[in-house]
Amino acid sequence: MSAEATTGIPASRRRVLRGLATAVAMTIVTLAASRLPDGVPSGGLDSSWASVLRYASGRGLAFGTDVVFTYGPLGYVMTRGYSGGDVIHVRWVNLALVLACVAPIVLVARRVSWQAAAALLLLVACLPLMFAAGADGLVQAGLCCWGLLAFLSHEGRGARSRLDATLLLALAASVAIIGLAKFSWLVAGAATVCAVAIDAWLRGSRVRACITVGVTAGLWLAGWVAIGQPVENVVAYLTGGWQIAAGYARAMGTRGDNDILVLAMLAAGACAAGVVMRGRAADLPGATQLRGRRWLLVAWLLGMLFIGWKHGIGRAANRDTHVTALMAQCVVLAFALPIIPVVPVGADRAGGVRAWLVAVLALALAQVLQFPSLEDGVAKAGQRIVTNTTALVNPAAGQRRLERRWQMARDQLALPSARELIGDATVDVFGHSQDHAIATGLNYVPRPVFQSYSAYTRGLAELNDRFYHSPRAPAWVLLELASIDDRCPGLDDPLALRTILRHYRMVGSDRQFLVLRREQREPVQLELVASGTVRVAERVDVTDFGGRDLWLEIDVSPGIVARAEAFVVRPPPTRIRLWADGLPEEGHAYLAPPPMLATGFIASPVLMGTADAAAVLAGGATRRLRAFAVETSRSYRDTPIRYRLHAIVGNLSGE
Repeated sequence: MSAEATTGIPASRRRVLRGLATAVAMTIVTLAASRLPDGVPSGGLDSSWASVLRYASGRGLAFGTDVVFTYGPLGYVMTRGYSGGDVIHVRWVNLALVLACVAPIVLVARRVSWQAAAALLLLVACLPLMFAAGADGLVQAGLCCWGLLAFLSHEGRGARSRLDATLLLALAASVAIIGLAKFSWLVAGAATVCAVAIDAWLRGSRVRACITVGVTAGLWLAGWVAIGQPVENVVAYLTGGWQIAAGYARAMGTRGDNDILVLAMLAAGACAAGVVMRGRAADLPGATQLRGRRWLLVAWLLGMLFIGWKHGIGRAANRDTHVTALMAQCVVLAFALPIIPVVPVGADRAGGVRAWLVAVLALALAQVLQFPSLEDGVAKAGQRIVTNTTALVNPAAGQRRLERRWQMARDQLALPSARELIGDATVDVFGHSQDHAIATGLNYVPRPVFQSYSAYTRGLAELNDRFYHSPRAPAWVLLELASIDDRCPGLDDPLALRTILRHYRMVGSDRQFLVLRREQREPVQLELVASGTVRVAERVDVTDFGGRDLWLEIDVSPGIVARAEAFVVRPPPTRIRLWADGLPEEGHAYLAPPPMLATGFIASPVLMGTADAAAVLAGGATRRLRAFAVETSRSYRDTPIRYRLHAIVGNLSGE
């Protein structure tokens, strides 16, 4: 008996109803998952980089040259802060980005049992940890679902062919739009498109493979141009983004609680096991190159999981929320894997159980991190649906409300003394509190890597230093010497800091900032005065160099074990212990990522904060370095430490 006779509903009508149900589900989950702009700048680190992204968009700054950051030219639409400008288009682009990730998850939910589908969509829309670290987890999950749908698509004729073409076009458009928001999303998206294209090539559809790659690249490039970015900046953007991404793990990695790491390992391990078990027995469409295509599927999914793993467990200081992005990806992937048919049918009997296990682990992580409960998340999701719908239906009211809050924030963040001194001249903010300059309405001209803690490799530091030696160098600088993760403040953006202390003079202060005016002087020259190789924790005495200003470069060469740990998990913690005037007898230890030590930093005078920088600029008493040592985990005691100590000719003042 036919399905039509059983249900009494014609097949064509059932398809329409199913399509409507899918569209409704996509709409509801997208509205529940979207975090539209609803806040104003606070002056903090995260708030400031979000404000700079919006400022860069409004001022037409070029990404790759004017701005080098992990986010791209559309990154500002994924931030929740509002710092002026039209918010209506931001809301619609934000919804489009979220829909690009939600749509494939809903399409995957159509292929699993109703219980699993309900659980998956409920967790995506309502579980608080799904968005605790921004949209990274959702993007990774959406890309995994798009890729799975493409791997499982059948090549046919007529309606099936049109459906297949629509799927590939949706994949290309999704990768293009999310790739314009963040560089790491572009990398993950490109990996997904390449995997799908290789699979098509192995099936014998070479035209389809080339079209998939070409359409994706074309849409991304068209979007790049449409939002006002110059075509000639594409290479610079990709190069800068790669430097930021490649240096992130070694410079930004921190240790955290073992219970969080264990939960992450269990979830990622369960997904990895499912990928291997399901992938190697996958009953993929097409009879050609089946073995190779199976392992291609496994390699791609494991690669996507590894990207999420590195991003999620790299930073763990003070229960950092980056791990929630990994868990969000694992939850969706675990529920999505059963859509891969296997031969024999029972090749992966644990697929359904695995999905529920990962969901339980996600709830456990939320409990450990003291997040709101799932029940609270359901209530908040309902509120977001209403709020987001209202904002779209009546955008003018929302715009007025945000503008009132922005004006209040401007009053609280304003720098009146700095404004009076600087006027309309160009100014940069050294540190990570750019909100103040933007709120004050200063003529802010950011150096490329605009937050100091992000200039964590020599290449990035040199990029900023070249900016300060170029005609674009700002006439003024607001300097705040502070860092993150208990790092030595003098390690952040050290080449630009050295140039600022040489070429700028302090003329005032406002809040936490020193107000500096440019006075061109001779460039800094270094004179090598000592070098050598020492053991971990071995103290190096520098008292022989008296009151000279010193520049120190340290190369930490970890062994194979340390390199493997850094690649798979995160690098072992490295610290520099400084002995100086006014410090305790045992010295003071700072976290010091090896790439930053290799770039070099001002070692003497010791710069522990803004007050020390003020003393240098004012010619007052400063802390002089007496000795230093590099410390790391006991497992890496044999790591050689090579150092080069330079005297700054004429000292920092140039006199």
